[in-house]
Amino acid sequence: MQTVTSSQDRATNFPAYFYRATNPPKVVKDADEAKSLGPGWGRFYVHQDHPRAMYAPNGQKRIAADLADEQRLHAQGFERTPPDGYIEPTQKTAEDLRRENEALKAQMMEIENDKMRVQLAEHETRKAAEAERHATKQAAQNKSAKPAEGGGSQ
Repeated sequence: MQTVTSSQDRATNFPAYFYRATNPPKVVKDADEAKSLGPGWGRFYVHQDHPRAMYAPNGQKRIAADLADEQRLHAQGFERTPPDGYIEPTQKTAEDLRRENEALKAQMMEIENDKMRVQLAEHETRKAAEAERHATKQAAQNKSAKPAEGGGSQ
């Protein structure tokens, strides 16, 4: 572990990341905070397997917090390496974003069209049911009116 003692270190080397094998990195503001971390902390990077990015074949990205989480994600089809052609969202170009935006617009239009088709079908169903009720009512009125007409004309 590197210890911080000189006044020059206090002024020029903070804020700084401090590392420990069993903990995630911490940003330390000054030498006093660095000393308060306790033994095992230092400025030299210590590799840790987790958290780790995991990727699904469709490009979905999840973060595995620990080995158990990584195994659970692996069972769901996630791998340590991204699929071919995967681009981190922060690395997308304006053209990539434009294409995604156009695809999302098309999906939204299709959803709106589906909603309109459902509304139209519901409207037509209501109209047909109303026409059937009207026809049934009209037929009943005609049926009840015929015997009266037939009996009075003799």
